[in-house]
Amino acid sequence: MASLSLRLLKNEEEVLKKDNLSYRIKKNDIEFLCDNISYIVRISSLDAFLVRESSEFKFVLDIRNQKCFYNLKETDTLLEIEILKSNAILLENKFIIEYELETDEGLNKVEFSFNKGE
Repeated sequence: MASLSLRLLKNEEEVLKKDNLSYRIKKNDIEFLCDNISYIVRISSLDAFLVRESSEFKFVLDIRNQKCFYNLKETDTLLEIEILKSNAILLENKFIIEYELETDEGLNKVEFSFNKGE
């Protein structure tokens, strides 16, 4: 069965690593669940789109349009966050999104590694 690995880094320090996550492909999106947070990822060689959503928040990062939003659901507060730097890297079985937001103190990196399974 196909699965993916997720790795989150802040300033080159690993803050989350999960392996063997089941995913599904819906249209052009990859969808999966990790620690009660749903992820939607759209991947291309020139673009990246990432949505992280839980019952408490929704985070949207749109590299093509250089937009980032964070919605706090309890108070229905929508914050627009400036993207200072962004990059999407597509390799054979790995996709990497690098970004720095005005609210961060450094570079964030999200790595998705795809395992074909048996």
